[in-house]
Amino acid sequence: MPSVQSHGTNVYYETHGEGPALVFAHGSAGNTLSWFQQVPYFQRSYKVILFDLRGWGRSRCAPDEQDPRYASDDLLAILDVEGVQRAALIGMSSGGWACLRTAVEHPERVACVLLIGNTGGIITPEMMTAFAERLREGAHRGQWPQSSLPPDFREREPSLAFLHDQIEALNPPFEPSVIQRGIEGQVRREELTGYDVPTLVVYGEFDTAQSPAVRREIASIIPGLKTVEVKGSGPSPYFEAPEAFNRIADEFIALHHRE
Repeated sequence: MPSVQSHGTNVYYETHGEGPALVFAHGSAGNTLSWFQQVPYFQRSYKVILFDLRGWGRSRCAPDEQDPRYASDDLLAILDVEGVQRAALIGMSSGGWACLRTAVEHPERVACVLLIGNTGGIITPEMMTAFAERLREGAHRGQWPQSSLPPDFREREPSLAFLHDQIEALNPPFEPSVIQRGIEGQVRREELTGYDVPTLVVYGEFDTAQSPAVRREIASIIPGLKTVEVKGSGPSPYFEAPEAFNRIADEFIALHHRE
């Protein structure tokens, strides 16, 4: 299995197809398998790179090495070993933090960024208050604090919901300290001064965590940010509405990333 050494951890990754590089970074409920509805579509035109964030999937590490602040370095280590100078980045949830951090610190390596229902690691006081409550609830249940599927999805799509749970079960138990490390490595407003990497946030219509107020707040912080809403979807449009999501992502990436 391909992997790359980064900050003491073997980070698992895989590639599919040929062409301009396109990196997918999963969320806290997923791993490389989460993108099974994207790989067949995008590998026809792109070199698709998937990787397991450290501590997820096959990128196992000690608890003290499961630090989101290393995620950007992990991503860049994969690009380096693959000889990729510039890539488009797509990030779900915590994967979005890795993507935006990479774009902020190494814009010359990033053609564009697509965030799926997340703020890319930007945290405001209002968002922190709401998130702290979800974190307490998640820690009490021994789970990540926010479901990546809407409440009615299991009834509407029982097979996909079962698959989602099976994918998530391949990950280690929830480690609350990871959240604190992520907060410490947040992207701050002042770091975005002069930021000009094309960035799009794709939201699900019924994503309750990303309220209209949060969307407006993030749009005021990330220069030039564009947003698109996927009708009928909850927090994970890439999983719940893959045809609509793939079309939106393809059109955005094609505008900004060519060989």
